[in-house]
Amino acid sequence: MLQAMTRGELPRASISDTIPMTMASIDAGSVRFTARADKRHLNPLGGVHGGFAATVPDSVTGGAILSMPEAGVSYGTVDLNVKRVQAVPVDTPLVAEGRVLHVSRTIGVPEGTLFAPATGSPAHASPCAGTGLRDLPPSTAMAGHLSCGDADALAAGSLPADLMLAPPRPGRDRRYPAGHAPAGAARAAWSPWAG
Repeated sequence: MLQAMTRGELPRASISDTIPMTMASIDAGSVRFTARADKRHLNPLGGVHGGFAATVPDSVTGGAILSMPEAGVSYGTVDLNVKRVQAVPVDTPLVAEGRVLHVSRTIGVPEGTLFAPATGSPAHASPCAGTGLRDLPPSTAMAGHLSCGDADALAAGSLPADLMLAPPRPGRDRRYPAGHAPAGAARAAWSPWAG
């Protein structure tokens, strides 16, 4: 799918019209974008808005998840942590790189960076930029939470089952934090950490 988008056979994500991003390279588990912040992306103080600094790494890490050969047809970000270590420059070529740290049947943990090649130093880094879910309908994608600290536990296989966000299966009780149950779910079945 990503290759077809790069060749123009499929439309690009419409967010790339708002925030100029172009796919530069794709490998299994890693993606590289070029981007540029312009006057449309400034906050009231004249600096690049934090939304730009979050959207580009979120997009590139989502692309990294989609680049995996076993990737499903849908995913969604369930957690996004952004650490800005330097201001994002205006009207300067930027590079965003995303790579997959871990992927399983239902969840992927990528990381991403956004930097200005001219300076060589990161304009911004997001060590746990996005968590992509595969094989889940988009309405379920926001149903859980995985923090950056949980990424090591996930990779080690010790993440609590309640956070794995597998699709509900007959005879299996799925638990989500209060207020995060998919629409139409019975309230009692979604109580947090019951047991």
